[in-house]
Amino acid sequence: MKVVQTRTYGNLLVSDWEAFWAAGYGPSGNLGGVSIFIRGNWRPFIKQTEIIIDGRAQVVVFEKENVVWGLVNIYAPNQASNRAIFWDTVAEKLPDCVTNWIVCGDFNMLEQPSDRVGGSNSTIHGRELAAWERLVFKTRILDAWNVCSFSRLNGTLLFSRSNRRNLDGQLSLRDSTNLSRIDRYYISDYFGSEGGFIGIMAGTTLSDHAPIILESRKSQPKSKAFIRIPDHLILDQSLKEEATLIWTRVMASHGTTPERVTTALKEMSRFFHGKATLKAKEYREKEKNLRRLLMALQHLQERNPTCSWTSRLLSQAQQHIYDLEGKRDQFNFHKFSALWSQIGDRCNAGFFDHCKPKTFSGGVKQLKRPDGSFAMTPEDMMQVATDYYKELLTAEECTPEMYNCRRKVWSKINPRVTEAMGVQLTVPLTILELTEAVQALSTHSCPGEDGLTPKFFSEYWEILKSPLCEAFQAILDTGRMPSQLAEGLIFFIPKGDGPSDDIKKWRPITILSTTYKILAKAVSLRLQPLLTTLIHVSQTGFIKERSNT
Repeated sequence: MKVVQTRTYGNLLVSDWEAFWAAGYGPSGNLGGVSIFIRGNWRPFIKQTEIIIDGRAQVVVFEKENVVWGLVNIYAPNQASNRAIFWDTVAEKLPDCVTNWIVCGDFNMLEQPSDRVGGSNSTIHGRELAAWERLVFKTRILDAWNVCSFSRLNGTLLFSRSNRRNLDGQLSLRDSTNLSRIDRYYISDYFGSEGGFIGIMAGTTLSDHAPIILESRKSQPKSKAFIRIPDHLILDQSLKEEATLIWTRVMASHGTTPERVTTALKEMSRFFHGKATLKAKEYREKEKNLRRLLMALQHLQERNPTCSWTSRLLSQAQQHIYDLEGKRDQFNFHKFSALWSQIGDRCNAGFFDHCKPKTFSGGVKQLKRPDGSFAMTPEDMMQVATDYYKELLTAEECTPEMYNCRRKVWSKINPRVTEAMGVQLTVPLTILELTEAVQALSTHSCPGEDGLTPKFFSEYWEILKSPLCEAFQAILDTGRMPSQLAEGLIFFIPKGDGPSDDIKKWRPITILSTTYKILAKAVSLRLQPLLTTLIHVSQTGFIKERSNT
């Protein structure tokens, strides 16, 4: 879900949007107003719409996947006395059945001095502060700009309003001496716990306010949750005893070794997933409570900035939140994507791609079909991608002429693998080779669907190594691999510039399980000593001790 607060809407009227208007305020209703635009695919989920105050406040309530949440757009009065009445009216008229909120708009007030540069430093106080806190208490909202789980978009400004324009009539939001952030988004825990992106974009000549963008990760369809098993759960000795019993019980059952190994690993993955889910939920609840405490402490500090006791508690609460976020990040499926940009080789293409503005953002929202229509649901987009890659990757039918031509070409090629090399390559796998393969795997490697990382195999290697060696050898001897072991997760990454609804602009990558990677690494290590003999010196890619420079 992406929410865009902007004062220019010409391009929206010709798109698939529906407008909800609140009549302008003032004696004749012509002194401005508010509106909410809803994208077409969200219309079926609209539960209620209501004008709270003409020209000043309106609400749209949605219900999707048994979750009810409300979007409030406001334009607060300029005078503090009028705003106090305004906040009380909004709090009174908001539906009581809704507990999850996004409140956005022009608030015309400052919560803290850092929201303004130049001009008056006066922040909300007195009767207005009491009314505002009643609204905040009812909706349980926080300023998204200060929520740690929301990242700032590249190129974002720090303030949304300026009283100065340059020679071309554009807002001078960077150079003005009187800047403020009176346009804001407030969000409840439901959105804050998942995070997202927020940014203030460059303004236009149509308004003295700049557009604000908020994108919540709640917009991503969650057909299935994939959890990375954190290291601290893998190292927990009490859990290790239970996991070992699960492995022993499954391995004592009937069936071939590959089938029993994959089933046992699946059961261990299920066991750790259950523990990880409970732990992640515990961290989220703690973070919610800490954020409520943080908000209350911030209000106390604004009332009494010199109180050292409040400052100390505020600092401790912030530190606790950072610690919890670090623990919660261990469950992230792509845990190391952000870590690499911090500790990796920074002077490379990946680092600069990370820093520059993205052409694509937020994943695949919709895909264009060959007939020009758009697929917008996950199921329809899956079908578009499947049809495209099935046609692209299906081999051309081999005619007798093509078959004879291929046989003629292959008959002229002399094998480079000698009999001695063949013996060296086909001897049974050993536990030592598999141990080297596990040690060679990167600890930053993304796990497969089961969430089992290289750390898991290192920790449980004593009970895993013999059955795995036997299972891998059976796979190589029979040429048959259990379907669970061959399954992978396919992700799309953007390829070059272009419209994000074009399937050709996305490159699929497959994330395989760590079990599969161990077998592949063992085979790779066995081939490595022979590559320099088998591959011509002109080919340098992925061959040890060869360089293309």
